[in-house]
Amino acid sequence: MNIIAKAYPNPFSSNLSVEVNADIDCQVIFRLYNHVGNLIKMSYWKLLKGNNKIMLDSLQNLAMGLYTIELKDENNHVLHKFELVKN
Repeated sequence: MNIIAKAYPNPFSSNLSVEVNADIDCQVIFRLYNHVGNLIKMSYWKLLKGNNKIMLDSLQNLAMGLYTIELKDENNHVLHKFELVKN
């Protein structure tokens, strides 16, 4: 499985868009961590082959700082990982 992902805007405030291009239909595990590695949010996403767009909202209560998004497949292999700034 191969995916390409990007998140915007970065820095973000209350909403975040994650675009994922998957080469096959699959399910991924989405995790959002704060700067010390605490899990803030986790969900399962079913992706279809091609472009997928996921909107994350209600993030205004997160503290300002650095966050990491991690996408893993069902076998716990990291598919994509990137850092975001909350302003």
